[in-house]
Amino acid sequence: MKEFRIRTKPVPHVILLMMALGLVAVSYWGVFWSEDAQPPGTTAYTIVTVMSVIGAVILYFSLKIIITRPDIIRINEKGFEYNPSGVSSGFIEWSNVQEIKRAQVRTQQGQLNGPVWETAIGVKLKDPTPYKAQFNILIRKLIEANTDMYDVDLWIRISSLGKDSEKAEALLMKRGQL
Repeated sequence: MKEFRIRTKPVPHVILLMMALGLVAVSYWGVFWSEDAQPPGTTAYTIVTVMSVIGAVILYFSLKIIITRPDIIRINEKGFEYNPSGVSSGFIEWSNVQEIKRAQVRTQQGQLNGPVWETAIGVKLKDPTPYKAQFNILIRKLIEANTDMYDVDLWIRISSLGKDSEKAEALLMKRGQL
């Protein structure tokens, strides 16, 4: 089996970058460049500084993703790695996978009107200790809550896989059964 990869799409990050730079430009315009602006005081400098720092952080991470285009998911004959939004699961070997199943989970991401049900792929590990050890204590608690609620250690959002989600899901299900 050749390696299967789904890479990050740069367009959403370019849009986020442009919005952040626009917000920084508006703050500078309102404080320094506007013809009817008052002489800037401490509050104005604080606001511009905060907006500039936020803009610089967004600029850094957006450019990093736009340039490197990391994999969202990488599947090969040894295992897989899921990396949504730059948070990696680490490489998970097939020998450590106990079960892969499709399930409905409640999610709030992107929803203003409350939680909704979303289809996701759940991965139950034989030994989740190395997987959990790479995260800080707060994330570990969330992983344990996932395990208690749904009896899985890792969720793969089908919506994050884009147009190749069916192929990725088929590969995961096939390899997870071996």
